[in-house]
Amino acid sequence: MGAASAGLLGFLHRGTGSNSLPSPSATRRHGIQEKMVRPRLLIFDFDGTALGGHEPYAQFPEPFVHFLDGLAGHGMQWVTNTTWSPEMQWEVIRRSGVRSTPAFLTGQTGRVLASVVEGKLVFDEEFAQLIAEKDRAFRERVWPRVRNLFITMLQHDLVNRLAFDFYAPQCVIDFTCNEGCEEEVWQLVRPLLDAGDYYVFNPAQRTSGMLLPAHMNKGDIVRVVQNRLDILPEETIVAGDASNDLHMFDPSLCGWMICPTNAEPIVKDHISRHGGIIATQPYSWGVIEGIESILRHCSKAAESEKRVKL
Repeated sequence: MGAASAGLLGFLHRGTGSNSLPSPSATRRHGIQEKMVRPRLLIFDFDGTALGGHEPYAQFPEPFVHFLDGLAGHGMQWVTNTTWSPEMQWEVIRRSGVRSTPAFLTGQTGRVLASVVEGKLVFDEEFAQLIAEKDRAFRERVWPRVRNLFITMLQHDLVNRLAFDFYAPQCVIDFTCNEGCEEEVWQLVRPLLDAGDYYVFNPAQRTSGMLLPAHMNKGDIVRVVQNRLDILPEETIVAGDASNDLHMFDPSLCGWMICPTNAEPIVKDHISRHGGIIATQPYSWGVIEGIESILRHCSKAAESEKRVKL
């Protein structure tokens, strides 16, 4: 990245004001990739990643605002990937004073895709139709098994709360186990998980559970965005903090993974095992820290490559 990278890093340091970032050595690097690939896309989560650790909550901290605009000014695009609706996301972005525009806003855990055209949100109808078709096929395939599962749970008094809206397109299963019945309940739902029909929203929770359909995830939408922007996975940075971000931390979807220090243990373990960066700072400050580490790495790799060629 050469001079452009150096200029960007200088801008980022100047733009963070009193919230100064740590030195490069302060960032814990876990097998950071050796090859020099210039990142062209940043995809990040909201709650616990871009948001948190400041007031008002529904607004990006000023250092992160400057950071996003700095990245955009040097040719890197950014995309949101969260459970929030695109309307709520766009309101946060505008309220925060971000001057740059997201390439896409993805919401509702990979179910909605939108972009900003002339200052207004435009929803992708083709993508919406694709999701609707997946919803219909999923319901037809799994409902007989889900119905039998519910009958067993209720007949044997295994749960004290069971939520499933047959008419909602998401087909989410939400339950709370009766005391002492946790093991039996999870054994009952295990076939749905093993078949790949559902996954657990928060694997660390055992007394209750929320199961999401396999096609409702934050990973598939990453590839959709990359295809639309003509950007490769190895040119993509992803940042998140929670277990529902794990799908976008798939090594086949990104070249760089970042989580802030407040990330859930299951996320930190995944990041560590797959060569990502666990920042020493929380929330958006951790995201900035991780990306600066990546940019430094790329800049040094480019300089080394130049010396070799000479």
